[in-house]
Amino acid sequence: GPFIVRQETRPPEPEAARAQPRPQGNDQGRRQGLRRRRDRRRLRQGL
Repeated sequence: GPFIVRQETRPPEPEAARAQPRPQGNDQGRRQGLRRRRDRRRLRQGL
């Protein structure tokens, strides 16, 4: 009864916390890479 509920509520929290920063970090890295590439192209065009 209560033990099952506690176990169900506890494990998904760390899993979700671990799963969230990983995709966010990947998305941020990809976005930053695209921004950096765009900035480089802009700098080349400016030069």
